Order: sequence, then structure tokens, then C-alpha cells
Amino acid sequence: MVSQLTRAASVTMLLADQGIQVLAALANGRRPLLIVDHMPKDTVATVKRRYPGAFGRLTAIYAAEYYGCQLETIREVAGPARLEVVRGH
Repeated sequence: MVSQLTRAASVTMLLADQGIQVLAALANGRRPLLIVDHMPKDTVATVKRRYPGAFGRLTAIYAAEYYGCQLETIREVAGPARLEVVRGH
């Protein structure tokens, strides 16, 4: 457990040097999970899950492995196209 916390702390410092804010950190017994505001530039993230959000948009959770930790971020993605009805002219 201590090694996970030290790994999460060192990765948090690496991310802070890149201007990335860590919103939450969890150590669940496998590898540390860091929830960040956006992914580092050199990291390729994949969609972990998605669900309907507000106003017909989709909310997607992206995940990537980064120096022994799992990074996750939440993004709003375009949902199905909707027609808007304008009253009047």
C-alpha cells in the first residue's frame, strides 16, 4: 500500500510539472487511480465507459496507463444530432 501511495505522489508531481491538475487519487489494491482534468500530451487514452449526459450529449470516461498508475478523465462528447425548432420567422 505504501508503494502505491509513493508512486501516486511521484506521478502527481510529474503531472503538476506539465500543468495537469489531479482531482482525486485512489489506491484500491491494484494500481493507483488518478483522476485528472486532462490527459498528458504523449498519452493515448481509450474510452472506458460512456453514458448519456445532459441535453442529449454523451459523457465519456477516458482511461490510460501512465508510469504504473491509471489516469482517468471525463469529457463531454457530441451526442446524436438533434433538430432545433425555431418559432416565428
